[in-house]
Amino acid sequence: MVAAVVVVASLGVLVVPASAATYYFYPGHPTFFGGPGVGAYCTGGYAIRGDSGMFILTAGHCAGVGTPVYGTSRQFGTVAHSRWSDRDTALIQELPGDDAHQIVVDPHTGTSPGRIEGIFPTSSLGVGTLVGKMGVTTGWSEGTITGTIAWYGMTAYCSTAETRPGDSGGPVWATDGGGVLAVGITVAYYEDTGDGCFLPIQDLLDEWDAWLPVFGSAARDGAPPAAQEPPALSIEGLRPALSRR
Repeated sequence: MVAAVVVVASLGVLVVPASAATYYFYPGHPTFFGGPGVGAYCTGGYAIRGDSGMFILTAGHCAGVGTPVYGTSRQFGTVAHSRWSDRDTALIQELPGDDAHQIVVDPHTGTSPGRIEGIFPTSSLGVGTLVGKMGVTTGWSEGTITGTIAWYGMTAYCSTAETRPGDSGGPVWATDGGGVLAVGITVAYYEDTGDGCFLPIQDLLDEWDAWLPVFGSAARDGAPPAAQEPPALSIEGLRPALSRR
C-alpha cells in the first residue's frame, strides 16, 4: 500500500465555512448508534452524494431509520435510509452545519493512507488484489482478496485483512500509481480467521443512484480487469461485523 501520513487536507467540494461546521466526519470514524456507550456501534464509510444531498455510507445491519448517530465527540447525524435484508447498506444524514472529508483515517492513530482520488472498479477485484480497511475495532489492516460470497442480494468480496465486530461499514481502499482509490465498505467477517468481506463501492453507488466526491476524477479506472476471477467461498462461520454494548 502506501506509507501512513497525518491527515492534513480536506475535500473542497464537501467543505463549508469553518464557522458553520462543528463536526467533521472522516471515513473510518466510529459510528455509535443511539448514543455513546449504548446500543450498536460500527464504522463510518465514505461520503456519497445524490439528488437529495450528501450522506455517509455504512452497513445496513448497524441501525434502523431514525437512529441518532454519534461520532468521536457528539451526535453528528441520523440514519436516513437503511436496507438490512436487501443490499445491507444505510445512509447517515449529517446534522446541519456538519461536514465530511473524503480522507480515510485510522480511528486508533489518526494516520491515513491518503485522500481518495477515484474509484477502484469492481471488475478489477481479483484473487490476490491488495486492499486495506479501517475499522473501529481493528484499525488499519491490509490483506489480499481470496473470493466472493452472496450477501443480501449483492456480491461481497472477502480478503485476509483482519476484521472483527465493530468494523462493519468502514472504508476499504486500494492504491495504484495515481493514489488511493475507494474500493468498498466492510459488512462481514469470518469468526475463525478474522478475514473480512466488503461490498464494492461501485455497486453501492449504482444501487443508491449516487456518486462519490473525490479529489481526482471519479470516472478514472484505478486498475485493469482482474486477472483471476475470485471463487465463491463458504459462508460457514460468517458474521455481520457489528458490535453491541
